[in-house]
Amino acid sequence: MTGLYLHPLRLKALSEGRLSVLRVPVTKQTSRVTSCPWEYLGWKMVWIDPGLGDGPYLKVSAKDGETVHRVYPRMGDGDYFVKEAWCCEVDPLTSKPTGKILYKADGQEVMLDDGDGSWAENKDGTFASPWSSPMHMEEEDARYIVTLGDPVPVRLGEVDVSAMQQEGTFASLMQDPCDMAKQIKDKYRDEWNTIYPRHPWSPDLWTWAYSATWRKKTC
Repeated sequence: MTGLYLHPLRLKALSEGRLSVLRVPVTKQTSRVTSCPWEYLGWKMVWIDPGLGDGPYLKVSAKDGETVHRVYPRMGDGDYFVKEAWCCEVDPLTSKPTGKILYKADGQEVMLDDGDGSWAENKDGTFASPWSSPMHMEEEDARYIVTLGDPVPVRLGEVDVSAMQQEGTFASLMQDPCDMAKQIKDKYRDEWNTIYPRHPWSPDLWTWAYSATWRKKTC
């Protein structure tokens, strides 16, 4: 099974049951074009083609303006295990692994023992982190499985408040209901820019939207 990295903001929404849509920007990393290098795409003319069994996908004009190319999502529908920051629990008395996996998203403080009962330090004197990168997580250490549906191409400017809530963005319960939609839109934009700083929010930015069903993995 293929692993899928989630930003901590989306991981928190998942753990709280607020994530039913996963949206990613249309980029070279999340998409594929079959008839030319990615760099040849011009993006001046873009439209959705429903396709015949292989869509929907995007049709994008090349920089020369003379040709049009198909852009498909790189991720297909199916099951993925969720990658997140993790570490092995260590018995403080024996300094040996207990066999239990701990997850950074749960917010617990974990000490990286230097072998003498003290917090291990980096060369610059800062405390060393016990957490392993999500990129190094293997399927057997994951706790969540996500089933993604067929992706749909959508411009960010077309995402409504309901869809933003399906991605985990919510308003304060103390918020004036008249201002709730505006708060969600503003918060969604801030969260998008935090999650995808290289692809900041723009109404013209194309995205792939996947329906997402989550479950905890069983041993």
